[in-house]
Amino acid sequence: MRRGKADIFESKNGGGGIALFGSVFLAAGVLIVFTAFGDANDAPWYFVVPFGAVFIAVGAGLAFGRTGVRIDRLRRSIVKWQGLIIPMRSQKLSLDAFRKVTLTQESRGDNDSRTVVYPVRLKGEGKTADVEIAAPQSYARARAKAEELAEFARFPLEDSTSGTAVTRSADALDLSIKEIAAREGEDIQLPIAPSAMKSSVSFGPGGSVSVEIPARRAGRSSLLIALPPLAFSAFVFFSFFLSFLRDTADGMPDTARLGIAAFIFVIFVALPPLAALAAILSGAKKNVRVAASSAGLVVETSGLFSKTKISLNASEIEEFELAGAAREGSPSSMEETFKLAASESSYAARFGRGVRPVARRFGNSPVEKVLFALLKTFVPFESYIVARTDARAVSFGQGLERDEVRYVHAILKKALIG
Repeated sequence: MRRGKADIFESKNGGGGIALFGSVFLAAGVLIVFTAFGDANDAPWYFVVPFGAVFIAVGAGLAFGRTGVRIDRLRRSIVKWQGLIIPMRSQKLSLDAFRKVTLTQESRGDNDSRTVVYPVRLKGEGKTADVEIAAPQSYARARAKAEELAEFARFPLEDSTSGTAVTRSADALDLSIKEIAAREGEDIQLPIAPSAMKSSVSFGPGGSVSVEIPARRAGRSSLLIALPPLAFSAFVFFSFFLSFLRDTADGMPDTARLGIAAFIFVIFVALPPLAALAAILSGAKKNVRVAASSAGLVVETSGLFSKTKISLNASEIEEFELAGAAREGSPSSMEETFKLAASESSYAARFGRGVRPVARRFGNSPVEKVLFALLKTFVPFESYIVARTDARAVSFGQGLERDEVRYVHAILKKALIG
């Protein structure tokens, strides 16, 4: 069978001006090392050689940082390579050792400079390591690359950038939820509304629907945000601030003493808890209004410090999914997760061997109630809804109970499909 360009998928990273710049650094480092042993060199070799080695290391990292992946669909092969202008080191893998494409969200870099990227990978089976194809800083570019790869390899695409993995088959990547519903003949049956709902629902003409989700209260889990800065402020106040006032009472002018004390108090004592309070209020006091119709979805969020509005065209919405604890089969709490591990039927498939006996013994121990109370306080399992197009994604429904989120999802999806 003859290969064509359509049977080859290539992705390259690095190179260009960075590689050229690195080559100059590399050459300079080699030259410095050689001069260390020349007759004209006056500096000691044990100083020159390490100095040149730094240039060599930096230059080699930049010059040879060009990487790429070449996939041959007919030969069922994957070639990972690394080099300068042409591949200098390569590794060959079998395309049959992979079964899906994944799209995730990660933060990379050091503590001073971190960047959010969206890696696109081929997911390996068994002991086969994943192969990263690209890691754009834009979700839209990453999604486009992931869909291109999934269509080429005819693999399903698993997108977990929203916090919940959503998988789409290769032949449905570009279809909207309306097109998928029409193709599969989906008929959404509206569930009965829960008896106690926090949100309010109103139905309009043409099958449109509007949902008002009230701001949730700052619960006990807010202690996770508040306790560290409060502890830091208390430590500074009692261990440093008071001792500073006491020790400088006689040896420092009052103006300078009070000025330094005021600076310490504002920056290190008052500011941390105030910043934590602002974060809690900005996260908790947000009202959400969601409107859906056959034309599209509008999500408006208004809080104490911000107001946003996101509009998605119905013909572009490719995913409208339940997420978190609202997904079918997902535990709604940490307690359910632990009891699931103790069950005979699912522990091996979900958690591996050896977990069920430990979970069972622990579940019968006296600390069970205490642990679950803490888990419910600090690790709440939330239910929410995710709507996604190729360009962006929006989530809402956090703070509602699982049954209410499922009801809201059903009525909104029925309005979108039309």
